[in-house]
Amino acid sequence: MADLKVIALSCTMEALGIDSENLLWSKIRTEYPKWSQSLICRTRFNRRRRMLRPCIERLQQSGITKGNVHDINFLNQLRHLPKGKFLLGGRAYRSSPLQMELFDQFKVKLKVPFKINQTGYRRHPRKWKSKRQMLETFFAQMCDQFHLKRNYSKSYDGLVARLTSKLSAI
Repeated sequence: MADLKVIALSCTMEALGIDSENLLWSKIRTEYPKWSQSLICRTRFNRRRRMLRPCIERLQQSGITKGNVHDINFLNQLRHLPKGKFLLGGRAYRSSPLQMELFDQFKVKLKVPFKINQTGYRRHPRKWKSKRQMLETFFAQMCDQFHLKRNYSKSYDGLVARLTSKLSAI
């Protein structure tokens, strides 16, 4: 089984919300019997997945930031944005230099709600509030769908490999 297939199967498993390799292997055997002939044994799959963790992490580096990095720092790293669009952000994104840079480079307008005590205060349109709420709901649903709080790994390497696969699946 090629490394790419191990990575793809690992990400697919997490995307489907399958928590255990035993369950994955039994599903493949019953629902896709032709595929089961090309599978390696489950323990070898686990070892290879843990070994391939650095490769999966390199794949993630193109778009996933660490938890201690604020999103605004990630925006500074973006080089390609669709021209003439607008981005919705929370109050933390109220940065005039950032807004000017996004507009100058990409013709992107950053829409951020005003603070009540801010000069030139205007109410944030309801449609933008609802779209922002949809995004927050999406992230909460992804945490539930990928069972980020539930894990059955038996070692630290297994935990990191599983979380890496979950993030790649997202």
